[in-house]
Amino acid sequence: MSDTGHSSPRDAVSAGNERLNAGDDLMIQKPIRSKLAAQHGRSRHRATPARLHVPWSGSGGLEDIKLALQQLTLRSHTSTSTYSSVSAGSESSEPAIIRLMRHSSLETINTNVTSADEFVWVDSHNRLVELQHLPWSNHCILRVLQSGRCKEHMARVSVETIPRLSYLLQRALVRMGRETQRLSSTLGICTKHDITISFRIVLCPPLADSCIKACLRAAAMLAVSGDCTLKQSKSSRAGLQMQVGRFHRWMKDVNLTRFIHEYAAVYLCAGIENLLEEILLQCLPSDSDVNLTATLLEHAIANNGDLWGLLQPYAHLNAGRIASGALALPRWASVSSVSSGRDSGRSAAPPETSLMTTCVGSLQELQDLIGRMKPRIPLCPKAISTLFYFMRCSQLEHGDQGNSSAVQELCYERAYVVLPPLVEWLRVATAHGEHRFAAILDKDDIMQAARLLLPGVDCPVRALGEEAVRVRRNNGNEEDQVEATKQIQ
Repeated sequence: MSDTGHSSPRDAVSAGNERLNAGDDLMIQKPIRSKLAAQHGRSRHRATPARLHVPWSGSGGLEDIKLALQQLTLRSHTSTSTYSSVSAGSESSEPAIIRLMRHSSLETINTNVTSADEFVWVDSHNRLVELQHLPWSNHCILRVLQSGRCKEHMARVSVETIPRLSYLLQRALVRMGRETQRLSSTLGICTKHDITISFRIVLCPPLADSCIKACLRAAAMLAVSGDCTLKQSKSSRAGLQMQVGRFHRWMKDVNLTRFIHEYAAVYLCAGIENLLEEILLQCLPSDSDVNLTATLLEHAIANNGDLWGLLQPYAHLNAGRIASGALALPRWASVSSVSSGRDSGRSAAPPETSLMTTCVGSLQELQDLIGRMKPRIPLCPKAISTLFYFMRCSQLEHGDQGNSSAVQELCYERAYVVLPPLVEWLRVATAHGEHRFAAILDKDDIMQAARLLLPGVDCPVRALGEEAVRVRRNNGNEEDQVEATKQIQ
């Protein structure tokens, strides 16, 4: 600096460099301090998220907002929160290091459900899949109702009922598609036999019999038409209003199996078309002056034991009950699950108490109930033991043993409203036995029935060739039977 008090250009440059260096040192120290503070904060309370780093310069604008949204999205998808019941006690005087050493295995697990997507997954995991593309349209639904058995009642059906019927019918289609996919997965081919058994597994006996008759009628008409009418579609040749080609295309799109027989698509199309008519006929108001609206349709389904469980959005089939939770005996319950013949059960049905039993207290009680119902395909002892495992009630069991004091159970029992009656157990298990033409129901048939009827139960697909068969001794005694397991390698 000169004596006059004015700084030279060289001094000004050197002073400016010193100020820049000092500013750089401060800028370097600030991130280090913030980093140390963030680490200290995380050690104090692990559930507190780190402070959001702002990536923009602060000038504002659309680009800055986009960058902020992208950073929030990435942070939410890559969140590594370890908040749990152990680390929740941030007010505790216990040091964080000691707590981490004591509960190190718990702190490594992400138990904090903070994302709404996780709640959606938990809820949707127990629900049926909603189809994006249906093999029919609302116009197809209307055409079926106007040309079939319901044409005389179409004047009483409001317009808003048609799309609601289409929406509810997809749930029945998903259920039958899931069962068909499991039945046909072992051989890799979907046949009309698989479709028939799927109807018997999912639908109650009256609806299953009606749909199967419609399938047989459509297949017979298609076969009788011959090659002289090849210019017509399969739907017109089979006497159907829905398009068989769309159903065949849908079965391939959802990957039911590798090969789908043409008659399988005809059976599925005819059965769904007949089921639509049955739903409408059962839901029509008894008063001829009242029109069927969407609200009355829902009310009629809620009070119908044959339809309510079928058309619910839940993955398990809540069969044998209505919306209030009360048990409802299906029509012709003995046709497909009880008695030795399909028609003999209509005249002499077992007592209603045996059919609607939901839980038992002992294995002997269950054996007595099954003996009174006389199922067409008998159950082996292992199948009865497996069925008792799902129908066992601890309160009844301890009551039969004479224990007056309450017994503490180590697990919660299933709610009464989700327990299927015994007639549904036998119906579904018998249908699985019919699929492989079995002479006796084994443990796997009961497991397949539990997978369908109970929530949260799953089991693998039955392996090909594994079945329990009845083997009769050489003395010819019909009561002298032993169990054997035969596996085709």
